[in-house]
Amino acid sequence: MSHSNIYRWLPMIKLEGAIVQSYGGDRKEPWMSPYDIAHTIAEEMAKPFTGKTVHYIASNEVSPNEIPQTLGKAMGYASLELKSMV
Repeated sequence: MSHSNIYRWLPMIKLEGAIVQSYGGDRKEPWMSPYDIAHTIAEEMAKPFTGKTVHYIASNEVSPNEIPQTLGKAMGYASLELKSMV
């Protein structure tokens, strides 16, 4: 599983030593990998189309405050933190 959409944070992490966002907190929320979305779309496109199909995709659930801990550990930034702009 890869959340390639967080690559956009790399310059900020290198410059600020933090992830600066407009949200934070400990409430878990669903995160979707673009690869999981593409995989689900490809599976559905291979099926005959009849009517309407709705899929809810969640690769995993994580709180905004967990992200810098996990990402920082993987990148060697032990003190990486989430700074909320709110």
